[in-house]
Amino acid sequence: MRLPRRTPYYAAATDELTYVHSHLYGDRSDAKGVDAALGVVRLWMHRGACPQAVESTALLVESIRLDQAHAPTYGVRATYAMALTRFVNSVADSFQTGMYAQSIGAIAERIGLPQWLVQVRHSATHEELPSLEVCRDASAIALGWLDQHYWQPTLHTSLETDGDGGTHDGATADEAEQAWHTAACDRAAQLLLTYRNCAQAVRRDVSLAQRSSPPHEKALADVVAWLHDEAGRYAQLAVRFDTAERLSVGAMHADLEEAEDDMPAAVLPVVTLLITQLLVPGALFPADTKKRQSVGSVSLDDWAPLWDALLDRLQAEVPFFFPMLVDALIASPTYQSVAHAWVAWLAAREMTVPLGVPRWREGEDTVLTTFSSRGAQRVPLRRLVVQYALEADSEDWHVLAQSLSASDPVLKERVAQLCALRHVDEVTTMAPDACLAEMEARASTSSQPSLPVVTAMATEKEEEEAAAPGGWHRASAYVPTPIGCLAGERPSLLC
Repeated sequence: MRLPRRTPYYAAATDELTYVHSHLYGDRSDAKGVDAALGVVRLWMHRGACPQAVESTALLVESIRLDQAHAPTYGVRATYAMALTRFVNSVADSFQTGMYAQSIGAIAERIGLPQWLVQVRHSATHEELPSLEVCRDASAIALGWLDQHYWQPTLHTSLETDGDGGTHDGATADEAEQAWHTAACDRAAQLLLTYRNCAQAVRRDVSLAQRSSPPHEKALADVVAWLHDEAGRYAQLAVRFDTAERLSVGAMHADLEEAEDDMPAAVLPVVTLLITQLLVPGALFPADTKKRQSVGSVSLDDWAPLWDALLDRLQAEVPFFFPMLVDALIASPTYQSVAHAWVAWLAAREMTVPLGVPRWREGEDTVLTTFSSRGAQRVPLRRLVVQYALEADSEDWHVLAQSLSASDPVLKERVAQLCALRHVDEVTTMAPDACLAEMEARASTSSQPSLPVVTAMATEKEEEEAAAPGGWHRASAYVPTPIGCLAGERPSLLC
């Protein structure tokens, strides 16, 4: 559930934006209409939460109005320069969503903002003011870019403009994401195969590891580089379809509040895709896995060392990699023997991981806005493995959880209690007479503590309760009665 967001609009947002757009992009010789639209924008700015794209449009239009009024040239150039600078800065700031700050030029290239506008902004900020002709041309280009990337997608929500100026609907976005997913899967499979072959070659020939650039380290670096590159491509893919949203103040503030050590949302789908490729035969699962399916019959002493370096490096890059990998191994419906061996292998690592990590949801849209390891509570990886194993439905995973918790007395006792609860029958099939007989036997053998008898202060009600027959017995008559009612009679609600 999202908290309500403050809005500057009084009536329907689309109606008010349509009114302002029609005058700011309409006939500018209609001074009365343009002034009315600019007055509405000023009102929105006083109310707060006015979209930056609307403010930039108004500043550019006001600069043009001042130019048309034949104001002093230097003042007009300064007004143009300030409007263009605020426009470029506001657009660039709204797309600063990574862990590290990016240059304005890199962001402009990514979102389709003309580089010439970035150069004009640099000149106005650090060099001489641009000439009047340059300012006029830059303002026209900026207004056109705002109309294409903010006004039209906002006013016509059924059609969104892409980076090339065309239109697309939701199906086009799905097709683009599917194309990215297919290409990324193929590339991930190639990189993992290359890494495995290089690691096997180094194990066969130790002299390869003594080179200045060992082949397995080069393959490992390629996998890590692919992880970051694909996260950037996925972020660019999302940017193509939400430019208008990011130009609003709400999205801008949410992005600017992102901490430096937060994991961007684009990393999660890439990690999910990589784990999917790791769980195919030939990667973490040996190619001859199908021949050995019984739990406990698989040894990873010869196979796991091939992947240790890669897994440790991925965990160092992404703090929630190991928890997601363990969760995926436990959820894997096939190759249970190897999955058990890998989970035990990972649980043997003496390391801690942060709480609140995303869970494995294969085939579903897993959303992670940001993940921050700063200030997050950390727990041993073994405890997280035990938790995930206890949540599984298979009895074999419960046995593994008990074995992993054997070295911790407190954890061992808790796990034993939780496993015992799984064996309690929720619904009994015993006959009522057999249940009463068992309850009578328990009542006769149970030891009741001796209570002091206070005869001086005993009331009649206490004497009647003391004279009541002991043990269990079936009631003489039963009338279905709501809670709070006596003998089936409803009390008066008006008393």
